[in-house]
Formats: sequence, structure tokens, C-alpha cells
Amino acid sequence: MAEVKPLKAGATGIEQIPATDTIPVANVPTLTSAKISDFDEAAQDAVGAMADTDTLVYTDGTPELAVRLQMSITADASGLKLSGDEASPGNSEYYGTDGSGTKGFFALPSSGAETYTAGEALAARDLVYISAAGTVMKADANAEAKAAVGFVQSAISNGASGTVIFNDGKITGFTGLTNNARYFLSNTSPGGISLYGGLTYGAADIQQQVGVAEGTTILRFAAGPTILIA
Repeated sequence: MAEVKPLKAGATGIEQIPATDTIPVANVPTLTSAKISDFDEAAQDAVGAMADTDTLVYTDGTPELAVRLQMSITADASGLKLSGDEASPGNSEYYGTDGSGTKGFFALPSSGAETYTAGEALAARDLVYISAAGTVMKADANAEAKAAVGFVQSAISNGASGTVIFNDGKITGFTGLTNNARYFLSNTSPGGISLYGGLTYGAADIQQQVGVAEGTTILRFAAGPTILIA
């Protein structure tokens, strides 16, 4: 680009302003953000700052543009995201909170879902029964009254309300299941399941089939009848 040099009206006509001359301040127009056409640095610096921020850095590495974070919006080194966000949440999931108020992606409730209060802390995928107090608690094959009638897909804190699935449905998130194997209510791990070969029944225990595995991570839940062990 050709060099542009300042000019002035002199005795002989238009002359170049020598380095020793000065320009009266009154002749210099006031620069405002609206008059800045070269926005390389000046416009960036004019952005200013915001409180309660995370920062987005320009490629020149000098100025910063702030963005306000609030509600469920947060950020990390990879950029803006939702609290409890996932790179691949899977199909047919919703973003919201579970029974403990934790934000994230969760499986859509199946039909037959109802809201109940937990009588104890329930973990995701626990099988449950309805207690005499009307709360949901972990099913247990050690007692006939604790036969499984449903399950929770997400954790529910003790005393909190959450979604309970009472009809047949898929319980997702398991690991190491045996495909097509029949699973039974556990009598050693309340709320849990077990293969038949892993159970040792005692007197007054119940035997209850609770589902069939689909692959290694899903149990097709179906609360079967109970058999009382004499």
C-alpha cells in the first residue's frame, strides 16, 4: 500500500507537512466508537468487561470478550455447555433433573411412571416396593412384603420425590449382563438383581424373576410372581 503523508496549504500551494510542524488540536476531529472504521484493535477494546463471566479470547490473543454464565449454562476448556452435559447422551433422553436434583440427560419415563417419595436413598436402577408408609424402598428377596413392583431409572435422595416405573420397561445403564439371561430379585443386595445361579435362598426368602437381559447393559423389567421359600 502506498504511503499517505499529511498535507497543508502553504505559500506556494499544497505542501507536505514537515516532521517539525504541529497540527492544532482544534483541527483534529473527536474520535468516537461510531467513527472508528479500523476495528482491528480499537473496536475490540471498546467492548469492555462484564461481571460473573467466562471469557472468549480473540485469535490475536490480546483483547477478550466476556459472556455471562447463568442458570444451567456453564463452560469449561471446550467451551459453553449445559450443566451435566454429555457428548453423546443417546436417543430418547431428556435434559432436566433427577430425583436428587442433579442436572443432566436422563431416559424418558416409560408409560406407567408415577411420582413417589423415597423412604431411603435409592440408586439408579434400583428395584423398589411400596412400604406401609406409602414410600418407595429397595426391593429385597429376604421378605415377601418387599417383592419388586417397579424400578427407578435415576437416583432419588431419601425423602425426595422422583419417578418410579411400575409397568414393564427397559432399565438401562447396567454393565456385564448376560444377553437373554433371566434375572431375579437379589436377596443379598437390596434393590439389585442376580442370575439364578448366584442366589442361595433361606427360609422365608422369595424367588422372583424380574426381567430378561437385552445385551449387556439393558434389563427388560417385568415383575414376576413370587415363590415363598419354605
